[in-house]
Amino acid sequence: MYLVKLKTPAIWTKPGLNTLLDICGCSEHDVTIDEVYGAVPILRSGRPRNDLKGLTLVMAKKFFAYCKSIKIKTNYLFNSKYADEDFSKEFINNLQKIIETVEPDILTISSIKLIRIIHGLYPHMPINISTVYGLKSAAQLKKILDLKEKGIKIESLCLHHDCTVDRDLKNLIEYINQTGLKFSILVNENCEYQCPYRSAHYKLWNNRDRSDLFDAYLWSCVTNIIKSPEKLVGLAGMIRPEDIAFYSELGIREFKIAGRNKPVDWLIKVVSAYANQRYTGNLLDLLVFTIPPGISAPDLFFVQNDKVRPIRERWKYSPTESDRLEGTRLFQKGYLNVRDKQSRYTITEGKVTVKQPGQYLNSLMVAAQES
Repeated sequence: MYLVKLKTPAIWTKPGLNTLLDICGCSEHDVTIDEVYGAVPILRSGRPRNDLKGLTLVMAKKFFAYCKSIKIKTNYLFNSKYADEDFSKEFINNLQKIIETVEPDILTISSIKLIRIIHGLYPHMPINISTVYGLKSAAQLKKILDLKEKGIKIESLCLHHDCTVDRDLKNLIEYINQTGLKFSILVNENCEYQCPYRSAHYKLWNNRDRSDLFDAYLWSCVTNIIKSPEKLVGLAGMIRPEDIAFYSELGIREFKIAGRNKPVDWLIKVVSAYANQRYTGNLLDLLVFTIPPGISAPDLFFVQNDKVRPIRERWKYSPTESDRLEGTRLFQKGYLNVRDKQSRYTITEGKVTVKQPGQYLNSLMVAAQES
């Protein structure tokens, strides 16, 4: 049995964090919260700023100070898909104000230029490479190691979403371990595997303060999944609670729970599922899955989590074949479906396909055409 270290969104209150720690303490597994991460809506940090409204530097300073007092690492995020022109004098002033007020233990960054800027200002500040950077190969890792060799304090990294699905993950883990870098992997994200729009989508978020505006990438993603719901069992950035042990055996010790914009009750449920490594409800309950307005992801999609076969039984197949086989099996047994009114699904050529679009899918297609 391996020690599982969870990295969770900052919950911003002592009672909230203590609840999460109690959940881990009561688990039959060897699990702990190793780190909390977050940001306030001053500079962009990988999400539209209205998702983080209400948070202040004073709140962050007090919460991070409490975390440090109980030996939990604090991680501040500057992980938007920044362009070089974003680094204005005002940006740098705000950055310094944040770092010197909140005093985080480590910074998560996605931009190489920003890493160099921060190293110039704070040469001893540890850096975590964000998943937004998109690291999933040895070649990309070499670029990060070049920075480390120049004296920049690169301490850790969070892998690309696709790494939860890539069948050569173990080789990448072995290579990273040779470098001495720490690393983590996401567990409850919901990207399509090998999504061609990932980078462009992050750039879009960098230029937005609101998440309720039309998002062509998001709508395209949701439309694709509605049309091919077998993708739900093999989303990139997703590890089911029951599969934590398998990934631990591959060499992963640190698991990142996403959901900075989610309510406290949701985060408590998700941390409980991963701390106990089991969940008997709808798999979509645990994901940060954001879909266009009008309906929630768990109301639209249903996957009976405890009926999904363990990933160790599916790892021998390619990601596409694994999704097809498992998605079809679950659909046939009634454990996977799309709750879109008036929709009809069937199995065609061995995979679940939409035969008649429902009301929600039709509305997405109409909106996309009108945008």
